[in-house]
Amino acid sequence: MKKKLEIIFVVLIVAGIVFFIVKYKKEYPTFIDNDTGQIQNNIITITQEVINEDNFSGTRSVVAGSGILADSARAYINQTYTEFKKLADEDVPTRLLEFGEEAPPSTYTIDIKATYTKNLKTESIIIDEYIYTGGANGSSSYKVFTASNASGKILSLEDVIQADKQIAFTVFVKNQLLAWRPDSTSSQVVFKEEIEKLTFASFANWSFDNNNLIIYFDKYAIGPGALGSIAFPIKLSKLQKFLASEYMAPNTTPVPVVDKVISNTGTVGVGQTKIINGLSIAFNEFVQDSRCPIDVTCIQAGAVNINVTFKLGSNIKTLNMPSDEVPQEFAGYKIAIVDVLPKRLSNTEPSLNSYIITFRVDKM
Repeated sequence: MKKKLEIIFVVLIVAGIVFFIVKYKKEYPTFIDNDTGQIQNNIITITQEVINEDNFSGTRSVVAGSGILADSARAYINQTYTEFKKLADEDVPTRLLEFGEEAPPSTYTIDIKATYTKNLKTESIIIDEYIYTGGANGSSSYKVFTASNASGKILSLEDVIQADKQIAFTVFVKNQLLAWRPDSTSSQVVFKEEIEKLTFASFANWSFDNNNLIIYFDKYAIGPGALGSIAFPIKLSKLQKFLASEYMAPNTTPVPVVDKVISNTGTVGVGQTKIINGLSIAFNEFVQDSRCPIDVTCIQAGAVNINVTFKLGSNIKTLNMPSDEVPQEFAGYKIAIVDVLPKRLSNTEPSLNSYIITFRVDKM
């Protein structure tokens, strides 16, 4: 009898524990297991981290979340950061040791900004990189990871565009790029010879929004440096004949509509004021040009120095801005000079009013 009562007591305790777990358990974010194909829920968040190393500075995104999309973005960011750190730690001390006070500008900077987007069929992490290693210009590029909401697997564009339509799709994209006229420009802004070289494999970085397929190009990949890196949207309504069946129907999730090329760069001439990425920049006057002529070999790249005014609402700042310094910070923005025209020649100097500056403006 005593043994029977002990068994009943144990059963009641186990039943109580099970009831407590079922009733009061906490829900945790989970992810898609690509090995089993089981679809689970996942939350991806992105924060920005400030970098202050001995030989370089900048920012990088920290991706939090589980699953192959977050893991892929995290691994890429970590690898990019590690490789840049190795480069800076080798180059900067060597330059200072070799040239001393006459060392070329060696303020190395890296900014890695990741953005997470999602619609009914896909989710993406878009990584926008800016790297500066001295000289007049930095480089900017994209890396994009896009995953299927249905399977959780990372997609390539081959999964989205019908196999027998990929050549025709490539021709279509090329024509769209050649016809692109941003900001009411009447002339062609891309390099025709570079567009002709594009293949289907050139469109490795892409994502969807509510109404567009967006294809990403690095700086100089299809046009002059003044264009910066480019996010080029094409309306889904124009792509129905190319898309695989599961991607034909437009998504209906209410997300911002991209109706023009996304760009955080813009050109400003002497005496002009333009708004770039929401920030007003006035190029007040040219100050100095110490750039190395393009037909001469120099130890230092040199720089231009210009007087500019930044304005955002009631916040105003006027300063002299050299093109070879680290980006300026103002009202939550980071502003850098990424290109200068015209190029300098040894036998002639540009006129004071001919300078055109390309700015890159990033929100911090």
